[in-house]
Amino acid sequence: MQIFPIDTKKVIFESEGDFCDNSWALYMYMRKHCPGFKYIWIVRHPEDFKRSKDTVFTSRFGRGVHFCALYHYSTARFSFHTHGTMRPWLPRNGQIVVALWHGAPIKGNKYVNEDYYDYSTVIGNAAVPLNIKFMGKGTPDNTLPLGYPRNDILVSNMEPGSENPFASVKYDKVLLWMPTFRKSGNVAISEAACDNETGIPLLSTKSALSAFDEFLGSINVAILLKIHHLQADKPVFSEKFSNIMIVTDGDLRKRNIQLYEMVGKTDALITDYSSIGYDYLLTDKPQAYILDDIEEYSSGRGFIVEGLDEVKKLMPGRHVYDVEGLKAFVRDVVAGKDECKTERREMREKFHSAPDGDACKKICDWFGIGS
Repeated sequence: MQIFPIDTKKVIFESEGDFCDNSWALYMYMRKHCPGFKYIWIVRHPEDFKRSKDTVFTSRFGRGVHFCALYHYSTARFSFHTHGTMRPWLPRNGQIVVALWHGAPIKGNKYVNEDYYDYSTVIGNAAVPLNIKFMGKGTPDNTLPLGYPRNDILVSNMEPGSENPFASVKYDKVLLWMPTFRKSGNVAISEAACDNETGIPLLSTKSALSAFDEFLGSINVAILLKIHHLQADKPVFSEKFSNIMIVTDGDLRKRNIQLYEMVGKTDALITDYSSIGYDYLLTDKPQAYILDDIEEYSSGRGFIVEGLDEVKKLMPGRHVYDVEGLKAFVRDVVAGKDECKTERREMREKFHSAPDGDACKKICDWFGIGS
């Protein structure tokens, strides 16, 4: 393939989950603001997408040698990915591989990251040393605090009064609950914690979910429970609740929307050790962290910093340890009480380099794309 010249106007995109996340957001920006480029999407199911004048969908997955993907890998000037590229070769001289990544690290990392990249992007300066520690490689020179492209989508979808696509009924408040996944096929990032009927903290059974659903109904609040795709197959998540809406990656695809188009249209966030807490700082809305299993989690996968007190400092919001504490947080959101506003704003100032939704522009400018 090296007999073919590198095309300075060709860009490859990859993401875990076809056509989504930071790669999707940067792709959409480039199509609008960087004319003349050719875009190649490496996806698992290219048949699900319709190629256009400037975009080709192809695959490197499955059996056999995928010559189309190999050709594009070998001739593209830029390659952007969110979860690592699986190609078993290094790029040629003149090619640039960028790890857009998919979250500021809070959780620890027990394995050496073998994914190749020339540069990695993070949300801001304070995330640079955390990312280098998490990845087990990188330097301040190639870890770029330019922001996450998907956060541009988040910021642009926070219009007052905008309706959430998963809450068509009129509720007083709509909250987002995004627990981190606990179980994975990768033993280095899997946890025994929350190995229960639901796989989420606090509400470990269907009956507990049902009881919390009744509480939400009594105060006319909806919760969008976004389940990680690595645990979405639990039977309980096929159940129907009145005020808890289960949201999966498949649900997003059916509605043809990106996750962060939905995230900005909520009134508060419930999470635990997921990096979405940092992204959600851009909304300036209340956040709660469920920490009932923090000691167990710390002794398992662990965290990026040492000591639970230091870990909790990375969580700018209400710290919740039981169901009553969670109910109290929801009531406060309804009542307009926001005790952690100052803490969140200080953390946002510290971590975010693109709070106004211009991460895509910063990335393109840095690499000279479209200039």
